[in-house]
Amino acid sequence: MATKRKAKKSSRVSSVIEMPEISPEQLEKAKKLILGQSADVPYHIAKRYLMETLEMSKAEANATVVKLHEEGFLAGEKNIFRLPNAKVQYGIVRGARFREDFTVVCQDDPETEIPLNPHWTVLPGDVMEIRPSVGRQTLRIAGMMPRVQKRWVCKLADDGWNNRKGLIVLPVNAFAPVHMVMERAEGMPPVDVLQKSAFEVELLEDGETPTVHGDLKCRFVKTIGNRFDPLGEIAIAAAEYDLPVEFSPEALQEAEALPDEVDGKSMRGRVDLRDLPFVTIDGEDARDFDDAVYCIRESDNEWRLLVAIADVSHYVRPKTPLDMDAQRRGTSVYFPASVVPMLPKKLSNGLCSLNPMVDRLTLVCDALVNAAGET
Repeated sequence: MATKRKAKKSSRVSSVIEMPEISPEQLEKAKKLILGQSADVPYHIAKRYLMETLEMSKAEANATVVKLHEEGFLAGEKNIFRLPNAKVQYGIVRGARFREDFTVVCQDDPETEIPLNPHWTVLPGDVMEIRPSVGRQTLRIAGMMPRVQKRWVCKLADDGWNNRKGLIVLPVNAFAPVHMVMERAEGMPPVDVLQKSAFEVELLEDGETPTVHGDLKCRFVKTIGNRFDPLGEIAIAAAEYDLPVEFSPEALQEAEALPDEVDGKSMRGRVDLRDLPFVTIDGEDARDFDDAVYCIRESDNEWRLLVAIADVSHYVRPKTPLDMDAQRRGTSVYFPASVVPMLPKKLSNGLCSLNPMVDRLTLVCDALVNAAGET
């Protein structure tokens, strides 16, 4: 037998809270009190200051903060008064294997790390604004600077790589596990090719504000290499760490203008050490020999040690294209099957490599070393 239930009447109580009137004098006193702080003041702490220092009631303190907020006093962030004289710092986002472990490292104090808002979608290397704040959290992340690195080497995500908005990708860098949505575009390789590849993408966001509760948007730029091929891995690593593989046309032109061998003019004013049997200590497949050594016993307790390095400065002059390219590289980078040299091959494997049985210009350290290894 069916029974009827009486419908319960729902009642909604609406109320209006009447805010106390705040005089202009009270507002001015409140402004001076807040401006007298050395760090940003959250609204809830500002109310406490007003109650303790200006002896306002709770209702008056609430009304004062509301009034200041409506006037735009020291505005800039939600529920915080931003002090103009507060010391602003900047920090770099440090990646981790899990996004919730991302932190911001203060540039002024690398020992200080601030946890990131877990709802923000940011990338390692992003620059954040750090501001001091009164209260329990003395430093907080207050904003984000325009993103510098907009290109990333990515792969298709293993989980749910395809959706209606585009392809879900993430950086190959294990410390940047941030999903991005790559828009489908004409000329992009088919999905089965992308599944094996690493490719370069360009972020579409300017990065001036963190993305909240969402994935970053990007577009396909180019394929880098096969992730499962050793040679492809080298190309991917070079792209991932922004290693400049190609030399500028100006640097190559300058290198080609150099002689193939050391000429007599370059030897003038130098000490001739070609009669000493210097040796290099390098791997069997090495092509660039940076240094050579020679050692002979001088007495029972002393050895004469000569260490020669290639005189690169003879060929690479300051502010020249070769110098600019070398500064950008900083060093040669060695992979198991190849090398990204700091200088063009004519220099790195030729004039600045201490190859056997050829003349080379060098800088030499000539030292006496005793049995204790002291000079």
